[in-house]
Amino acid sequence: MGWEREPAILCEKVQGSSHKRRGSPCQDAYCQDVDAERAILAVADGHGSDACRYSAVGAEIAAEVFCSLLADLWRGRQDRDLLADLGREGEVLVAQRVEREWKRRVEEDYRQRQEEDPETEPAMVHKLYGTTLLGLLAAEGACFAFQLGDGEISYVDSGGCREVVSGEKLLGVETYSLSQKDAWQYAVAGLRRLEGTGPFAFLLSTDGFFYSHVNEQEYQKSCLAYFELLREEGPEPVRAHLAAWLDETSELGCGDDITLMIAYFDGKSEEEDG
Repeated sequence: MGWEREPAILCEKVQGSSHKRRGSPCQDAYCQDVDAERAILAVADGHGSDACRYSAVGAEIAAEVFCSLLADLWRGRQDRDLLADLGREGEVLVAQRVEREWKRRVEEDYRQRQEEDPETEPAMVHKLYGTTLLGLLAAEGACFAFQLGDGEISYVDSGGCREVVSGEKLLGVETYSLSQKDAWQYAVAGLRRLEGTGPFAFLLSTDGFFYSHVNEQEYQKSCLAYFELLREEGPEPVRAHLAAWLDETSELGCGDDITLMIAYFDGKSEEEDG
């Protein structure tokens, strides 16, 4: 079983306006693995502080690890309902495996850099790569969402914009991180059943997108506006302008890096297009 047509995936990351002025590179990363049966998406936001000087690499590793892990789980599902299984135990199962593999790959990367950075204590290596992580596995009829740290995963259709999973928002600039000891304990995950065939969309975004809006209602209006544009104009015009729109959002908003991934399901079959 699968979709009649694969979703359109739109991905863009932009350097925040305040980061451009400081000459700080974008610390975000994203990854995707999509076929006719499922879409796996991941977005990560490296912390970017002096204490996390390899966080851009940490974000890339996190996004890749999530996509690889969920793809492996999908291939090995046999006759099981993987999404139902993830709904029961995914918060712990995925979080523990992601943390373990992320830290293994981070340590491997650091060993290659050790000559240029020989004085870091072993216990501090993970912090150098600190990052958040958002992930989504969507298949026919359901989706599994995963979140460790800040950012947003939203579901949008003609009925409005809703959170798929609710990450805990900490005060100020603090956020949970994959670099923490037993980071898996701070992950949240959830299963959402999907009714109908579309159109609908999932939006995954780093916190720079949310905090560039004055409140949650304005954030939801932006998500709905993207959905309406996709429904009325199709994916390609939106894809062509996405980077410029996100640049403007950062400039008029909080000035942080922004990454936005959209999976748009138009609900049409190939025959309807013909």
